Amino acid sequence: MNLIIVLTVFLILLVPVTLLARSRGRSVPSWLAISVLLSPLVSLFLLLMLPKTERKNLKDIRKSQQKEKAD
Repeated sequence: MNLIIVLTVFLILLVPVTLLARSRGRSVPSWLAISVLLSPLVSLFLLLMLPKTERKNLKDIRKSQQKEKAD
């Protein structure tokens, strides 16, 4: 019974890791592997400390420029 609860909490904590990794332009499978090896909380902390990738920054800049053109 306790194992089921621990696994459920562990799986629930993986959801924010995937969302944060995707929003920062990081590899979701890699960050899931890091989460399994270390812990989801450590992965979340590391993702919050790392900056967005350059590719993600460029996408965000292009989106904001397109919005400005549309307005």
